[in-house]
Amino acid sequence: MLSGDVLGTAIAAALIADQGEMSAAEEAVLIAKWKIIAGQIVSHITNNAVVNVTTTGATGTGPSGGPLPITAQPGVGTVS
Repeated sequence: MLSGDVLGTAIAAALIADQGEMSAAEEAVLIAKWKIIAGQIVSHITNNAVVNVTTTGATGTGPSGGPLPITAQPGVGTVS
């Protein structure tokens, strides 16, 4: 699942590691800002992404004489 907090924290951690010495207060501000930025990115993706899926048409086999409930079909997809 996409998470702005997780993504923002990861980006901030990478920047902090690259930056070198920062005070705890500076790190906290950087993390907070990147959580906001990442939250907006995640929100944009989850609200606007289109998932296109093409199934292979394959189905499983069920018990003899009974219908098979199809809960999923194998396939491939893209996000645009």
